[in-house]
Amino acid sequence: MPNWCGTDIIFYSNNKEQLKTFYEKFDEIYNGKATIENGFGNGWLGDFVNTLIPEEYENIRCRGSVDFYEEIYHKTEDIDYFRIYTQTAWAPMLKMWRLIIEKYFPSVKIAYCAEECGMEIYDKYDESGLFLSEYYATISAYDDDDGEYYSDYFDSKKELVDYLNKTFGVDVGIEMSNENMENIIKKNNCSISINIYEYADTPTDIWD
Repeated sequence: MPNWCGTDIIFYSNNKEQLKTFYEKFDEIYNGKATIENGFGNGWLGDFVNTLIPEEYENIRCRGSVDFYEEIYHKTEDIDYFRIYTQTAWAPMLKMWRLIIEKYFPSVKIAYCAEECGMEIYDKYDESGLFLSEYYATISAYDDDDGEYYSDYFDSKKELVDYLNKTFGVDVGIEMSNENMENIIKKNNCSISINIYEYADTPTDIWD
């Protein structure tokens, strides 16, 4: 049983017609008949590979699925985008999307944000700076909560610091770190432990 990596993928372009064509093909495959029997149902990544780049099926990782996707939205006057969310085994699987775009939709670009806490994958990439210029996560656990963990997400360091200040009732400072937070927790006898993760800028071609 793998650890599942959640990846938020944003497809965007100033070529709105090409993005629309991509979205319509994506929607058609997602809601269509499975190309081969699989255990994922609608949204299996292999269906996108088998339909659009079948020559790559034996060479590319596609163990996972699209959990949901959104409609096309306007980001700016010139840029439209749509967003999908995938769950994949162990790591982001972005190569298949890169190959699909290169082959059919070369004006479309990818931004993404991926998390797999077991492998400590907290990665993102957004060449445009429109969607994910900064991104942080915290994983918290309370002493009396039977080992339950809680995740929170922040679009800027200021949001993160404001959250930490409110949670711990002290000024943690803008240059906070996990080591500093451990000291604050010990000093103030807090009943919560917390880890902070800053998402690293990692280009999509790192991931298969």
